[in-house]
Amino acid sequence: MATKGKNLSEEQIVSLTHSEKLKIGVVVSEWNNDITSRLLDGVRETLKLNNILEENTIVHYVPGTFELPLGAQYLFENQLVDGIICVGNNAGFIAIQQTCFILCAYRSQQTAIHR
Repeated sequence: MATKGKNLSEEQIVSLTHSEKLKIGVVVSEWNNDITSRLLDGVRETLKLNNILEENTIVHYVPGTFELPLGAQYLFENQLVDGIICVGNNAGFIAIQQTCFILCAYRSQQTAIHR
């Protein structure tokens, strides 16, 4: 893998206003857990670097990549989070990944929380 051993988040630190108050949901596919668990570790590290408190991070597991949009919808509709990160891996199933990305974007627009 071309990115093995590389920290792809090194240059992605941004300045967030009131980041200590943000609640972030991370929806994680259990399929290919050896990969998604490491991706989740990277997400947690990146959130910490951006001053998102660990206690304000909600991790929600779903069976596979295709269920990511429903997991995101659940967190949004129950107003548990301010933002969502979806983590999944289905090597070789690009169509499923693209569909899930589109559905996650669509669901987040449908269930946008205005505070």
